Amino acid sequence: MKLSKRIIAAALTGCMTAASVPAVLPVTGYAAVVQDYDSKDVVWDTDSSLFYAVGESEPNAKFLKALQTATGRRDYTLITFGDLEKITSLNLSGIGMEGVPRIIEYMVRLRTLDLSKNKLRSSTVNNVDLSGCYMLSSIDLSYNFLTSVPAWYTALDAKTKNISYNLINTSNQRNLVVSPTAYYFGIGDSLTDKELARFKDKVLSTVKLNDGSLLPEYFYDPLLNKYDIPDNVDDNYLTNENIDFDIDISAFVKDGVVTKSGSVKGTVSLFVPGSSSNPKIKAEVTVYFLDGNDPSTVKFRLESLISECEKLTEDTYTAPTWTVFSNQLKTAKAIYQYNNTDYDMLKNAFDSLTDAKKQLVEGVNTNTKKILTDLLAIAKTYKEADYTAESWRKLTAAVNLLTEASENKSTSLADANAAIKAFQDAQNGLSATKQEKPAIITKADFEAIYGDNKTVTAKGATKDGYKYSWKFTGTDVTKPADFDPEVMYESKVEEQIRFEAGSASDYQIISFAETKAFPGTGELTLDVSKVYTNGVYRLYKWNTSTKKSEFIREVTVEDGSVTTSFSEGGDYFISSVLQNFQMISSNFNINHEKRTITANFKKKYTVADFRNNIENGSAVNITNSDGTAVSETQYIATGMQACAPNSDASYALVVMGDVDGDGNVTALDAVNILKAVIGEVTLDSYEKKVAADINGDGWVRADDAVELLKYVIGID
Repeated sequence: MKLSKRIIAAALTGCMTAASVPAVLPVTGYAAVVQDYDSKDVVWDTDSSLFYAVGESEPNAKFLKALQTATGRRDYTLITFGDLEKITSLNLSGIGMEGVPRIIEYMVRLRTLDLSKNKLRSSTVNNVDLSGCYMLSSIDLSYNFLTSVPAWYTALDAKTKNISYNLINTSNQRNLVVSPTAYYFGIGDSLTDKELARFKDKVLSTVKLNDGSLLPEYFYDPLLNKYDIPDNVDDNYLTNENIDFDIDISAFVKDGVVTKSGSVKGTVSLFVPGSSSNPKIKAEVTVYFLDGNDPSTVKFRLESLISECEKLTEDTYTAPTWTVFSNQLKTAKAIYQYNNTDYDMLKNAFDSLTDAKKQLVEGVNTNTKKILTDLLAIAKTYKEADYTAESWRKLTAAVNLLTEASENKSTSLADANAAIKAFQDAQNGLSATKQEKPAIITKADFEAIYGDNKTVTAKGATKDGYKYSWKFTGTDVTKPADFDPEVMYESKVEEQIRFEAGSASDYQIISFAETKAFPGTGELTLDVSKVYTNGVYRLYKWNTSTKKSEFIREVTVEDGSVTTSFSEGGDYFISSVLQNFQMISSNFNINHEKRTITANFKKKYTVADFRNNIENGSAVNITNSDGTAVSETQYIATGMQACAPNSDASYALVVMGDVDGDGNVTALDAVNILKAVIGEVTLDSYEKKVAADINGDGWVRADDAVELLKYVIGID
């Protein structure tokens, strides 16, 4: 007993220091969090508001899905506080979040949090406080619409913090822009209050950010007017309340008509409380009032536009858009050069050319055209027979993209570059054929065994190198004839089969060089390890008349091979419906009732080792406790999940001694056991309790911590 106390003291004193165990969670901080809830409590039942962001009438659906993935729960209303404690990484990028739900505060082991590319604004993120997430080492708030830095973000002691590309008055931020920045009216033009309202709404409709992105609807909704409000509307009429265009034209307009030349500047700004001085959420527009008899009239504007357009080159844009543009440019130049041209003709020419310029689409330039031509020439040097079927399919698809980009004058530069990239990727992915065509089984060969219990065989391999073999027994031969035994894992009707297979996207096509009835029934053994593990599957034949699949029989895959019989050609496929799969292992303790797989104490296994020790392990889907992917070289850890193929049932992995789920057995795990013994923490899952029961007596006691520490320091 004294030995136990000394070890406890050593563990709690030495192992809790930052130098000894850098990743340890401060006892005081952890205790402060767990006082508010029990790990077994269901969050939704305790406080459903934690799932909502500020202003939401219902939780963000994509956020709920991400939460379910991270916790391994299929129903977010069943998530417990203990589930939240296990989450170490949460990717919420680009899911349309307008605020941050407070449930994230309870993810006390969270290390990385990505909130980038959403619609967050300052007023909807200040309600949360993530300063209690002590382990948070990386947080990303970039590409949102924050106008100030949240206080909790400033307080975080994370190594990696990113808040760039928001609307904050610092460097590396977004700016508000409008285009065009200048508008023109002539003396005598009508500009009534109603027309001014329409003009101001028109200016607001051009507002974007300097990275090309649009403002979220809570700042500007293009379907709602700000100024041009219909008459007799009620108080419920919606307008854009968070954006403004402030301009005073009273010095130039009288009684709804432009009466004086000159210019005035107006400011487009976002309405953000407390951020009125932030220049990044403002943009300036200049309105010119021109005298028709002055050189700076619409003719001057047209001259400037023509000069700008003449700098553009044809090979930069797609043919259809350039044709329209060049015709408008010729017309505009002719009107400009005509001495007696009136205002209306000049204005019409200016507007038409402006619109044509806006419609230009960047096309395939001369250099890109040459690249497309050269790559198509290279493509012709490849021969289908030299490569595997799968890699050839990818090359063919890429060549089709190149051809379309080269021949279609409407192809944009972006589409051409995408085609070039696809071809380069397909080139790099080409694999040499591994095909071994078997010799013809002749009519004489069949006649020699006809009616007898004798056999004739043939062997071969597909382009992708998958072996197959035939065996015909004389008693199964019905009509001797020459037979081509070549088997292919491809078909002209593969697209139809893929559609027929539906959600079961894993399937194996089997087709034959011999398309008609065979000389008899042959037994075919196939390597299907590319797609299948051991189990029972279903064989179908594609009916070309009905364009439907017909069930033939169930087939059994053993050691990556399947043996079944065929008597006629056609297109067949094996579905990916796997039945009766069970986790089986002679090296791990598998509890099917509790759905756990336990690795013995003092043993370390990588994910690859784990697969090798589980029957059909290559088909098992393994994830971290938070649902993220694992690498094959990563050590398995307590809390990881192993899911059987085509099944929602998952098994929790248990590594004896790995109580904290980091994949290692350390003194920190002993500390966690001792904390559990004295009631300071709760082992909140069955797998953690199993991992802590080192001696296997069914109880978690100080003896288990002693045993673990002996192993750690090398006494045992």
